[in-house]
Amino acid sequence: MSNANIVKSSEGKTGGYRLTKPPIDIKLSEIVKITEDGINVFRCVDDKRCCRIKKRCKIHYVFNKSYQSMLKELEKKCQRYFTSRTKKRRDD
Repeated sequence: MSNANIVKSSEGKTGGYRLTKPPIDIKLSEIVKITEDGINVFRCVDDKRCCRIKKRCKIHYVFNKSYQSMLKELEKKCQRYFTSRTKKRRDD
């Protein structure tokens, strides 16, 4: 995530990782894309394990659309949404 400029790392006694921007500015879709590194939750639609039968597969389109919908929803949520300590969450 440091390569994507989401965190900055520092060495030494007080070293570690720090966010490079406020949590509200970090979209969960960014984190998913970075951590997946081309490997999708749906094996047949990722970049690294490309499906050999996708042109004739009837479910491939559904998985791809589902993945895109998931990313779209995660784009609406920032990292702060999941790490804040509020008791009640609104389901948007």
